[in-house]
Amino acid sequence: MIIDLIIGLLPKNIAIKLSQFFFGKLDYCFLIHSRYYSDLYRKFPYFKILPNFILRSIGRYMWPLRVGYIYGLDFNNKKKNGLFIGSPMDAKDMLDNRDLAKTKILKAANFAEKLGVKYIGLGALSASLTRNGLDVKEKINCFVTTGHSLTAWVVSDNAIRIKKILNRDLTIAIVGAGGSIGSACYYILKRHFKKIILIEKNLERLRERVNLSDQNIKKYSQNLEDIKLADIIITATNAPYSIIDNINQLKKGTILIDDAQPINVSRKVNSQEYKTLVIEGGVCNLNGINYKLNLDLLDTGDMFSCMGELLVLTALDSNDVTVGFTNEKRVLEISKMAELVGIHSARFRSFGKLVTDDYIKYILS
Repeated sequence: MIIDLIIGLLPKNIAIKLSQFFFGKLDYCFLIHSRYYSDLYRKFPYFKILPNFILRSIGRYMWPLRVGYIYGLDFNNKKKNGLFIGSPMDAKDMLDNRDLAKTKILKAANFAEKLGVKYIGLGALSASLTRNGLDVKEKINCFVTTGHSLTAWVVSDNAIRIKKILNRDLTIAIVGAGGSIGSACYYILKRHFKKIILIEKNLERLRERVNLSDQNIKKYSQNLEDIKLADIIITATNAPYSIIDNINQLKKGTILIDDAQPINVSRKVNSQEYKTLVIEGGVCNLNGINYKLNLDLLDTGDMFSCMGELLVLTALDSNDVTVGFTNEKRVLEISKMAELVGIHSARFRSFGKLVTDDYIKYILS
C-alpha cells in the first residue's frame, strides 16, 4: 500500500522507473471499484471486523491501489502484462458523491500512467461517471477505453444464442435503452428480433440514440412494468441496486440478461417453479488469461467484457478505443478484433452456476 502511495506522489518519469524496478514492465490496466463494501473482504479479509462507517471512510479517502496482476495475454508471440487498480469506494457511494468519485477515478488513471501502462480500461461505473471516458481521456496520456463496444456485442450475442436455442421468434426488452451499451445492443439485436421493447427513464436521450420509428420497436416507455411483455430482458443501467427484485415484475417464462455491475436483477428473481432465469450477461473468455483477483466468475479465462475490450486493444496495439457513446459500426469492428485475438462469449451462467441449453428451453417453453 505504501509503495502505491509513494509512486502516486512522484513525478511521472521517476514513478515509471521506480515502478519498473519493483513490478517490471506493465502494458495495460483495468480500473475497478467495489460494487458493495463487502467486496473488500475478498482482498482484505480483516476488514470484516470494521464497522460500516469506517469502511466508507476508507473508500472515500484511500489512494488507488494495485489489487492484482493479469497474465497470459500472448498474441503473435508478444506477451503483455497487466494489472487491476482498485478504488475501495462502492457503487452507491460513488453515485451519491459523483464529484468525489470522478476525482478518485482520475487519480487511479493517473496512478496507472505512473506505472507505465499504455492502455487503461474503465470498469463498472468508472465510465459513466467520467462522461463515458471522455474526462479521463482529456487528462491522461494513455489510450483509454470504456469497453462498451465489446460489452454490447457480448450481451447481444447472449440474446442471439438464446433465440437460436429456441428457434422461434421472441420478444426482447432493453432496460437502459438510451445508454451507450443499451442503444448499441438495440442496433445489433434489431437484425435478429422482430419485436423489441425499449425502457428508458430519459426519453429525450432515447430519441437521440435510437430511431423510434423502426418497425420492430413494439413499444418504448419510461415504465419498467412493460418488461412483463418480454420473453428476454436485457438490463444495462447504472443503478447501484437491483431494479428487478420481485418475481411479480415478470411474466412466467422469462430470461433476464443482466449486464450491470452492481447487478440490476436480484438473485430472488431466479425461480425454477415460476420459470424465470437470470444470466450474467457481460462476461467473455480468453483461453490462457489468469489472475489472482477474485471477480466472482466461473471459468479460467473469464473476465468482464469491458475488460475484454481492453485486452483486445492491447494485444493488437490498437488505438481504436471506445470513448463517448459507442455505435453499431464500432461494435461490429471490435467483435471482429476480439475474434482475431480469441475472445468469445462465456458459457451461460447464473449466480455462479452453469446453465444448459436444455434448461433455457425449459424456461421459455
